Amino acid sequence: AMRKVFSAVVLMLGLFQHVSSAKDMHDSMFVDPSLFQVEEGLEVKLWAKSPMLFNPANMDIDAQGRIWVAEARNYRSLMKDEKGDRIVVLQDTNGDGSADASHVFVQEKALRAPLGIAVIGNRIYVACSPSMIVYTDVDNDLVFNPDVDRREVFLSGFGGHNHDHSLHSITIGPNGQFYFNVGNAGAFKALTDKDGFTLTTGSFYSGKEWSGTASDDGFVYVGGMAMRINPDGSGLRPIGHNFRNSYEQTVTSFGDVFQNDNDDPPASRTTFLIEYGNMGYTSRNGLAKWGITKKPGMSMAVAEWRQPYPGYIPAGDVYGGGAPTGIAFYENGSMEDLCKGMLLSCEPTRNVVFWYRPVLEGAGYALRNNDLLSTNPEKKFEGADFARRFNPKSLHKLFRPSDVAIGPDGAIYVADWYDARVGGHSARDPHSSGNIYRITRKGENPATPAVDFDSLEGLVAALQSAAVNVRGHAFIELKALGAKAIPAVTTLLKHENEFIRARALYLLPQLGEKGVQRVTGYLSDDNAMMRVTAFRSLRFIESDTLTHAAKLATDTSAAVRREVALSLRYVAFADCKDILLDLIKGYDGKDRSYLEAWGIAVDNKADDVFAYCSEKLDDDALLLTVAWRLHTDAAIPMLRQAALDKDSDDARREWAMDGIAFNTSYNAKMSMEAVRDAGVSPANVSIASWWLQARGKTDWAPFQNAQKEITQDYLVPQMPTTAAPLPSIDEIVKLTPDKVAGRAKVAACYMCHQLGADGNDFGPNLSAWGAAQPIEMIVKSILEPNADIAHGFECHEFKLKNGKTIQGFIQADDDYVSVKTFSGPVVFAAADIASRRKMEQSVMIAAQHLGMDAQAVRDVSELLRLYRWDARKKKESF
Repeated sequence: AMRKVFSAVVLMLGLFQHVSSAKDMHDSMFVDPSLFQVEEGLEVKLWAKSPMLFNPANMDIDAQGRIWVAEARNYRSLMKDEKGDRIVVLQDTNGDGSADASHVFVQEKALRAPLGIAVIGNRIYVACSPSMIVYTDVDNDLVFNPDVDRREVFLSGFGGHNHDHSLHSITIGPNGQFYFNVGNAGAFKALTDKDGFTLTTGSFYSGKEWSGTASDDGFVYVGGMAMRINPDGSGLRPIGHNFRNSYEQTVTSFGDVFQNDNDDPPASRTTFLIEYGNMGYTSRNGLAKWGITKKPGMSMAVAEWRQPYPGYIPAGDVYGGGAPTGIAFYENGSMEDLCKGMLLSCEPTRNVVFWYRPVLEGAGYALRNNDLLSTNPEKKFEGADFARRFNPKSLHKLFRPSDVAIGPDGAIYVADWYDARVGGHSARDPHSSGNIYRITRKGENPATPAVDFDSLEGLVAALQSAAVNVRGHAFIELKALGAKAIPAVTTLLKHENEFIRARALYLLPQLGEKGVQRVTGYLSDDNAMMRVTAFRSLRFIESDTLTHAAKLATDTSAAVRREVALSLRYVAFADCKDILLDLIKGYDGKDRSYLEAWGIAVDNKADDVFAYCSEKLDDDALLLTVAWRLHTDAAIPMLRQAALDKDSDDARREWAMDGIAFNTSYNAKMSMEAVRDAGVSPANVSIASWWLQARGKTDWAPFQNAQKEITQDYLVPQMPTTAAPLPSIDEIVKLTPDKVAGRAKVAACYMCHQLGADGNDFGPNLSAWGAAQPIEMIVKSILEPNADIAHGFECHEFKLKNGKTIQGFIQADDDYVSVKTFSGPVVFAAADIASRRKMEQSVMIAAQHLGMDAQAVRDVSELLRLYRWDARKKKESF
């Protein structure tokens, strides 16, 4: 301990030995701009330095070009100011290209290392776990006065207080929603919006006790998570999860989300976030680290994000050790000809701001990093988690870019947390130094354009701002104007910059029906990204989504079809089965982004989708790919056959084993044992053995000592033998229905069926079934269950050699048989079966045997015909 203290003191003395006074210190605590290497055609200048700001964790730039900085002087064990951390405002009042004024907007004890800030008009959002705080500067004097101004908690319940893996900043997306994220220390058990919708996330890192719990939309989210929400606090939804610590995200005007994520070992990355995508850092329940699925010989860069396995989206650019922070996207402005389409990402451990130009490839993007701004072109890293020592003579390597933003003047601004160390949850600079650099075209000093948020013309001009939250504020104000803004916004559809055209496409549908009609025409535009944007904007307001999806399911662009797939995530199987079939037929066999987007769409209806694909697809290779991706028990026999195929090769058989390994059932474990025991090749035996060991520590652990003998009978409910007859189907259909009465009477079906949040998961789910049926068919199904038994719900009876009887629906039928019984799933060895038969009758009890009269049948049928269930909001309508 003493050695560490001594080393720290020596390091600091070495770093600051040339400083003789406070003024000299602040004059020295920045990297000389002449030491920067910057992309050709650009130049960098120091815009601001300490004491105008300290330890900048995040920044935003308002419409007047003022930079608002969230400081983190009190980070972790540091306590530089007991009054709390600050939000400071920096200004260039004379327009000479550097700041000359700085003042404190707010300082309070509740601010302990705030990690995000967004300025939206006179509302300043600050991310500081456990809360997202919003300060409203009522009198617009740029100073928070509690007697005049307002302080509110926008959202609360985040974990990770005073931890950099926690709540991060807000950015306005092109649809007018706020986008934000948390790292994996920001876990929350119940994050609830104003509608009552609740999200949950946890992992082994934080929130272990509730990790694996489903959110209100029925899905499990783990680890770090990205979300979006309406400005009024409603409409909270996940857009991606299972990150380690994505510090920030940027949303393009097309609606594409890009983010970065830091490493555990050297495997940092910059990624295109496919909506709802699982990024792979932990297991599906969040409790197992990535190393548990790292095969022998697999690189950490591949293993950490589980790249070869079903259910995880492509990681993007995995570039090695690092700790990426701020991220931004350049769309328009004074350097448009040089920088349009640039994705910018800060990497403080490497003393660099990366730039990318994402290239659309299929349903995803190719990403290759380049250095936009660097003080370390030789790439000899110091003072980082993966390069712990720092040479006090390497002053240029103190450049630690913490954030990057585009100003309304079109310049690029880079915040610098000037320090000898990145990582380790600490800081080495005793002075909390910080700087902001400004990148412009060489020899130019672009001015900040004047803005007028009080006129329609001014708002349309502000919607074209280079600064993301300036144009976001304009979006909100224009939306409030409604239909009268349509003509002015429509003029932007002719703009030469495609990003500005996209902003108009997102706004118009929210202005009224004429805007919807105008954007609908862009679904057939020649430009694929215009079609993507139009579809996203119409989907956001839920305008004929299924109709548009059906038409675009065979679009020539994989990116368009990706968006169609993602739009079906919460749609019932019966309503989208043919669209899903068209989409999977469009898979080229190589595009992993496309396959994962399709998988995201079907994860909550995998059994039905696999059965339908098995019936409709005549391409065996494509069906096997479906089996590999869907994690359904019914796919195990097909994957097992592929894993045992002697005419295949080791790599293909291993791929099939991976599909088996990511199924959590007992039958999957037994199939893996069968592959191992078959000994098709030494390599495959080795991999099967490895999977059995690895999965035996997690999802297959409960099966290690599973009871293999069935000791009781599992029988379906018995139908009464007598009942009073009911009128014919035609007579019942003619009765006047009462859907409200039907809502009460349908409880008779709960013994076997689910309807919304009620009932038992044994027979088919009725939440969306009736919507696809004529009233006559619904009545007939209730009266005559044997007339048409739903696929997959044919009941089978197994007599075992020990005399026990099992009745239910077959889920898997191989060496081990899995049967869904009225009491839950039961697994037994096929060798233990004495006899088996398909039961002749449906196990559904007919209406007359449930005590229902003709009017009850009509009322329940009408209810089922009209019933709709919103799984996201857990709300029903009929």
